[in-house]
Amino acid sequence: MKSRRSAFTIVEMLVVISIIVVLAGLLLPAVQAAREAARRAQCSNNLRNLGLAVRQFETSKLFLPPSRSFPSIGPPYVKPDNWDTDFNLVASWVHFILPELDQRSLADTMRSTLQSVPTTPIMSAAGGKLSILICPSDSTNDDTDSILSYGCNSGRSDVFNPPFPFDWPANGALTTRIKGRLDTFPEPAKSATADFRDGTTNTILFAENIDLFSWQIANTEYDVGVVWTIDTTNPSFLPLNIGAGDDASYPAGPTDEFHARPSSEHPGGFNFCMADGSVKFVAEAIDYTVFCRLMTSNGPKYDEPGAKNAQIPAVQAMQRTPLNETDF
Repeated sequence: MKSRRSAFTIVEMLVVISIIVVLAGLLLPAVQAAREAARRAQCSNNLRNLGLAVRQFETSKLFLPPSRSFPSIGPPYVKPDNWDTDFNLVASWVHFILPELDQRSLADTMRSTLQSVPTTPIMSAAGGKLSILICPSDSTNDDTDSILSYGCNSGRSDVFNPPFPFDWPANGALTTRIKGRLDTFPEPAKSATADFRDGTTNTILFAENIDLFSWQIANTEYDVGVVWTIDTTNPSFLPLNIGAGDDASYPAGPTDEFHARPSSEHPGGFNFCMADGSVKFVAEAIDYTVFCRLMTSNGPKYDEPGAKNAQIPAVQAMQRTPLNETDF
């Protein structure tokens, strides 16, 4: 007597398939979460190494690198006499720490080109992509651009009204240092961590910003960093209810002012590198005034640029309020 061979019925097969689909559905988010955790860890490591490079630069130079400056004719990096409106000659903070990022050959090549041909645009002399400057979660990453995912703390937005033509060191971390031989305004001060009276643990050095374009572009401080500003046309405006990650622009200011905000594709927040080299993950919902105070390196000496208006006392009072660890 022959035995009957058993087989799956259609119902049993459908049940098995359903179970597999359910298990795959449960497993996929866990896999994606693990991958994002790995990307966030790599992003943190990038920022930590950038912070270390800046500290090494400061150790050798006794001051921090500029957020933007002219590299074409060497120290003190002042612009050529014939410089007028070609911002393509301006180098970002990345250029100045290339040797500390094991890119001395690239730095030497750029320096040689820019010194021999002072009118050469930065992008013509620069290299391409540097992985340390790219967050793995940054979806703007591609194979053609010199992507920059991290912005320096450029503090309060620059103004060009002497006697304070650019940054106050008390208002941020890395300062703009652009001065020509024919310019009459004082040379912008060089910042140093010793001046960070709010403490290096309470002062942002770098923040994620996937809205930046390229480390080779430094036309404005919005191209190389995170910047904070206020609406100078509205004395009552103080950004109390705007999270640091909101994409909404201010009522007034440059059209690319979304660069003022940190931004990332990590769920829920951003990575920051503090001036002491530590890296923190900060919630996207951080109060914007707390974010501004973390950008200010010396709150008691914070000052408002330019015009005298009714908004200054409110902003100064906000910036001069001490930070507590529970604030962020």
